[in-house]
Amino acid sequence: MIKRGYMSRKILGFILCMIITAGAMTGCGQSKESSDKSAKSGSYSVSESKYDSSSSEVSTGKLDWNEAKKDITFDGNKIDFPFSVNDLGEGYKMKYIYDSAFGDKSCSGEVVTVDSDGSEFTSCYLSFDDLTADEYTDDTKCTSILSPNDLTVQGIGKGSSLEDAEKLWGKPYKKDDIFAFFLSKSGTERIELKYDTETDKVKSVYITLNFKEEE
Repeated sequence: MIKRGYMSRKILGFILCMIITAGAMTGCGQSKESSDKSAKSGSYSVSESKYDSSSSEVSTGKLDWNEAKKDITFDGNKIDFPFSVNDLGEGYKMKYIYDSAFGDKSCSGEVVTVDSDGSEFTSCYLSFDDLTADEYTDDTKCTSILSPNDLTVQGIGKGSSLEDAEKLWGKPYKKDDIFAFFLSKSGTERIELKYDTETDKVKSVYITLNFKEEE
């Protein structure tokens, strides 16, 4: 059974960004017990990201989403994005689903993989626009995904360099000492890369559709 509830803090529609910013993804592949503890507590602390505002110019770069979406892999398998939990096949399940607590109709949840012995491990985090937790089913297509290990877009994923991403998608329209943000040409799709400042290597990938810049 999927556990449902409300998030206790502002998540701007996405539990994904909260978790990646707070560092809750450290040591991904966490055990079922640690997943239970963090999800039940609802205590996701947020460290606000400070963007580089040295330039007032916002460019959507070269990211062609129509091409990028043809080359997305998850757990080593090519997938169509957006996708549902059922699209992932056997061995995946939605464990927790949360409503946004701030009036916008959206929800987010944690997908786990289930081993043959019943052990569960965090696989990814998904979010869904224009949907409540009660309305969610495993056939619902996600609008955002965060996966720290096994998500790639056009070959860019964990271990890739920011230089390689920039060759494909142009300079990020925003960048700080944690994240680099790439917008599609249309400005409605965004790829967010968490990276290591010492090596410029990607640590995790976050894709969101229907992106709107905050004012």
